[in-house]
Amino acid sequence: METNNFSYYFILEHNAANTPLLENDNRKDSGGSMFLYQSEKVPENHVSQLCFYKSIKNPNMNTDCLTVDCFNVFSKKVKEALEKHMPIKYLQLVPAIIEQGKYKYTDFYIPNIFQSILTFDEKLSEYEEIDEDFGSWMNTEKIVLNKEILSKIPLEDRLVYTAKEDSQFRLYHQSIIDIIKSVNPIGMRFVPVEEWSPGALFDFMRQ
Repeated sequence: METNNFSYYFILEHNAANTPLLENDNRKDSGGSMFLYQSEKVPENHVSQLCFYKSIKNPNMNTDCLTVDCFNVFSKKVKEALEKHMPIKYLQLVPAIIEQGKYKYTDFYIPNIFQSILTFDEKLSEYEEIDEDFGSWMNTEKIVLNKEILSKIPLEDRLVYTAKEDSQFRLYHQSIIDIIKSVNPIGMRFVPVEEWSPGALFDFMRQ
């Protein structure tokens, strides 16, 4: 199948019943997943210590996608699919240990994307304002990619990247999505960037 060089997706959790939201385990001196806000490479031996945001009876861990803050946590199955194609520029698969009470889950990995670039079209996208101090977008409603900017970046350098406009947005090129889809992941949604809306991004939130 021919891949569109400008075809990008967000990966979101499916929001199945009893699937836990995650947070950093503050009992552990590991830094958890805070590196995700820095767009920096972490040491190869880094292990993220996570726990459930709130206790759940009979948690559904039969999933290939969990969420810590607004970031993805992948299963071992997805990690192994991607690993066959590594190195993928600017992508690390960081081991995560999820502990909750007497339970300990070790077959999960955080995709750390440590490249941040500006690719949103300021004229065609919809947002409230741009922060003068940090250059980040506030209250984004619609995203249109600037294909002129993308065309100047070699594809191998933008297979995955973090939006400099807002670090919560992690973009995956169609070719990476195809790799993940090849293992028939459970509990994972693929939302084309230009079909995204705020409701889609925060659909994982549970009351």
